[in-house]
Amino acid sequence: LFVIVGLCLVWSHRNEFNLTSVSLVLAVANAASCLPAIWACRPSLRFSFSKTVYFRYAEIWRDQSRWTVLGVVTSEFMNRAHVFVVGIFFGAAAVGILQAGAMVCRPISLMLQAWSRLSLPVFARLFASGANASAIRWANVSAAVALIITTTFFVALTIAWPFLEATVFPERYAAVADVIGFWGFATAILLVTGIYSVTLEGMARYRETSIASVVGCFVTFL
Repeated sequence: LFVIVGLCLVWSHRNEFNLTSVSLVLAVANAASCLPAIWACRPSLRFSFSKTVYFRYAEIWRDQSRWTVLGVVTSEFMNRAHVFVVGIFFGAAAVGILQAGAMVCRPISLMLQAWSRLSLPVFARLFASGANASAIRWANVSAAVALIITTTFFVALTIAWPFLEATVFPERYAAVADVIGFWGFATAILLVTGIYSVTLEGMARYRETSIASVVGCFVTFL
């Protein structure tokens, strides 16, 4: 909502967008969206520089955070590296074709994000209660259902492609049909690795999660 309002204000004053104005709108929108949570949690916000807090943070960094940083880096590499590689070797027009194909696959990626937010507390509860078999079964069922949904999505996309090609993608994006198949394969790999990474997160196995992210990153990128 803040982004939409900000972009409308920029357009009403300048009739154009540029990198500076869009970046400023995004920064203000992020800050504004965080303020209600900060205000609501203000009684719990405390700053301390005691040795106890320092050693506790050091322990958290050693056992959890450093692996989380590695996971974030590999995730960003997986999501962005192709843009730079293709742009350098084949030009911006080829990047546009790739990104158009990625846009078609975006609903599947959103499905994974929604599933992870719902399932992570479930995994944490199951593993904490010792129901490891139930947690693994939930992960396997989720992976199977995700692959079925992904396959169904791409079958429907194939059937509807003549209509989409005529109405959504102009002639200059004709090559997008050639890259959607590759995106579908990469999306399927991302789904499976993502589901089992969330399973490991629920077990607080952050080192293993990061390793899975690294493997998934290189396989998906290739």
